[in-house]
Amino acid sequence: MVIGRRWYRDFPVESDAPVLNEPALRLRGQVVTVTTPIVDGEGRARLGDGEWPVRGPDSDRGTRLRVAHVDGGILLVEPLEI
Repeated sequence: MVIGRRWYRDFPVESDAPVLNEPALRLRGQVVTVTTPIVDGEGRARLGDGEWPVRGPDSDRGTRLRVAHVDGGILLVEPLEI
């Protein structure tokens, strides 16, 4: 075990899926569709087969936005043009 630990410390294995165990990071960059208008910075949007609370610029229903960050269970969104 000591040899194995030393080996992997000196020769780390690079992962082909670095965000595998961080699902929130995998949501970054995804495009969502507003289902409940974003008013005063808060609303709801569809991502995949689920609906998420979102924060971002005021937007009408049907507007497509990009996920910039995830804060707990809330998606922070931005316009697609950025």
